[in-house]
Amino acid sequence: MTSHSRTFLWQSPSAGLVSKDGQWHAAADRALGDAWGLLAPLRRGEGGWEIAAEADVLLDLARVPVDAPRALAPPVQEHDASHYLCMLRYDHPGDRQGGGFRFGFRPSRRSGREHPWIQDAADEENAHDKVSARQLGAALAGLQRQFGEDFEHQLVSAAEPEAPSPERGLCFAFASCQFPSGMMDRAQANASHRAIARRFPGGARLPTRLLLLGDQVYTDATYGLLDPARLDDHYRSPYEELTGRDGPLGELPQDLQRVIRMTPDDHEIRDDWEPQRTRVREDHLGRGLAAYWRYQRGETQQAAQHKADVRAPVWLQESGEGWRLFMTDTRTAREFRDERSVRGASILGAPQTAELRDFLQRAPKDDLKIVTSAAMLLPRTRLFVGEPLRQDNWQGYPASLGGLLALLCEEEARNVVFLSGDAHLACSARITVSGGGRRCTFASHHAPALYAPFPFANENRWNLLLRDRFTFEHKGTGYEVRVAARVADGRANGCGLLHARRENAEWKIRAELLAALED
Repeated sequence: MTSHSRTFLWQSPSAGLVSKDGQWHAAADRALGDAWGLLAPLRRGEGGWEIAAEADVLLDLARVPVDAPRALAPPVQEHDASHYLCMLRYDHPGDRQGGGFRFGFRPSRRSGREHPWIQDAADEENAHDKVSARQLGAALAGLQRQFGEDFEHQLVSAAEPEAPSPERGLCFAFASCQFPSGMMDRAQANASHRAIARRFPGGARLPTRLLLLGDQVYTDATYGLLDPARLDDHYRSPYEELTGRDGPLGELPQDLQRVIRMTPDDHEIRDDWEPQRTRVREDHLGRGLAAYWRYQRGETQQAAQHKADVRAPVWLQESGEGWRLFMTDTRTAREFRDERSVRGASILGAPQTAELRDFLQRAPKDDLKIVTSAAMLLPRTRLFVGEPLRQDNWQGYPASLGGLLALLCEEEARNVVFLSGDAHLACSARITVSGGGRRCTFASHHAPALYAPFPFANENRWNLLLRDRFTFEHKGTGYEVRVAARVADGRANGCGLLHARRENAEWKIRAELLAALED
């Protein structure tokens, strides 16, 4: 009679969880195939973490496919769970139990001795979608040994974090530009994420949002010298490195996934990408967008490809008590430029420009309004200051820059803050725009790079016009712009923190540099 014994491997998702629409999503490891999974309910016992259920309780497992994140709901059989751990079970024939199956096993044939991780072999065909709490507990012990001190980073809190209050204070972390590590610099490459994890360890200690503003991956990490030859590898391998357990996002507590929001910039596609007439660059855009939707927004492979094909809007809006957020897309929505069109080309495109205008006009004056942009809004750069075709930021799109500044002035906007990334230099600017008898003042804060090891790719503080005054005309009205800026630290990797607290009807706003954590 043929044996039905199998080898089971329990793991947590190799790329972590994705929080989407209030649910946790997981995908199986492509090297291991489809899995069965659940959010295992945990509580802290006298001997450490344990399954929050009686030993003989059967918990339901859901089929978790490869490359198609599956939403996992907390089990209905849970008891007083304080946290959940996503656990995936990979089932393989007993003769495929290779050394890589650290938590693999084969059923014992000794009479009266049942291995605690498995069902009886006779029940196996009917038990794929069930697991007992006792069996799950044995797998949990193995995972705790595997992860060691990092085990609690894999957990998510059972209770939703308390919504931040404007009176207690809001904190928006913002960052960009995570260059991948090489063979010798992984610790340095992950140092900024370790600093974020130490500042926000999860549970009740989360930022209001963690805003990643582009260049989360570099599909052209060696600037064309040693990059993968296959385009599929260009747009898959960098994300596997980013989300892997020893990658930058692997340093963060899973709870932070609740508050992470991401928009792309050029290196998700190609360095300094912008629309051109060549089909090759359009092919790069399609592949880069599909990878962005798949890995940064948690879409299935099919849905991600569809959104890339139809050029679904990448920008997003969100709001909470007393605050509103508009994360712009200054990369994939920008328009083609040449000598004839550069003065009128848009960095946001017409649909997004209209949405941003509506956002700024309709938001309550007393609400905090945060606008993010991968490209630095202001200060301007000294090099090529009068040559927009040589500029990759807002300066390169005079109509967009002038139109936005004019709108802010016309509305006499209050409580507006711009956050940006891209230039690998921490900088804060206070900007005043006046014209047509109106005036407004707002702040623009720029994050340092999360990791930028190549000095030639970094903005230079001497290239920034830290004390600047310029004029422009928009729809027949003349405007004057004054900029007073300072560079926080020209050498530090890390991220920015925007602290905001409402006192009576006024917002107290402060920016902080969270420097990379050096071991």
